[in-house]
Amino acid sequence: FCCSQGEISIVAPPMPYALKHLFIGIDEECEHFRKLARTYNNNLSFTSFAAKYDPKLTRNARGVYTFRV
Repeated sequence: FCCSQGEISIVAPPMPYALKHLFIGIDEECEHFRKLARTYNNNLSFTSFAAKYDPKLTRNARGVYTFRV
């Protein structure tokens, strides 16, 4: 069932060097970033989110509300 028996695969693009440096570096800026990485992620999580939604689903009066992207 998972990944349609191998038909679907997730490919992660290579991490930009500047971001990789923040995770593996030993200077003060890198340590500060690692300490607050979760906060940065939470603050920026929807800044580049875009979607077209199906208005037919939002008018559904019965059942569970569905947001489809």
